[in-house]
Amino acid sequence: MNRRRGITLIELMVVVVIVGLIAAIASVKIIPHRKEETRVRAVKAEMDIFSISLEMYRLSIGHFPSTDQGLPALVKKPSAEGDEDLDAWNGPYIKYRRFAVTTGGGCGCRGVTAEEPTDPWGNKYVYQCNSDGSCDIVSYGKDGVSGGTGWNADIVRTCIK
Repeated sequence: MNRRRGITLIELMVVVVIVGLIAAIASVKIIPHRKEETRVRAVKAEMDIFSISLEMYRLSIGHFPSTDQGLPALVKKPSAEGDEDLDAWNGPYIKYRRFAVTTGGGCGCRGVTAEEPTDPWGNKYVYQCNSDGSCDIVSYGKDGVSGGTGWNADIVRTCIK
């Protein structure tokens, strides 16, 4: 009797199903991690843009915006505080745009102009002008609360005068 050894179609299908299940389980663990990692990178890139815009503001006015004026001073001429002279304001120094994806996805994106910038988690950036003339831009991370670890950790960018 001459029997040939080989893989049957059912055995091959079982192997494909097992590999598919392993890939599905792995993707559930990997994809959320990559999504948050991308958001952290986006925060850092936006902070780089803010710091460049703040530096242009500082070169025009002579100092960074006050804490009360905040990041909106980069878009709209702020009200002068005390004896501050804002005649040299030459903005806007930046435009805030957050792209809101419509439920259809794909090319259904529309730009939304914001009064104040928000991080990729939808939380407002925190701006603080320090007594030494420097300023900080802070994103409180995924949870939107000061402190934390991992994806909830604060991301801080300091602009030095």
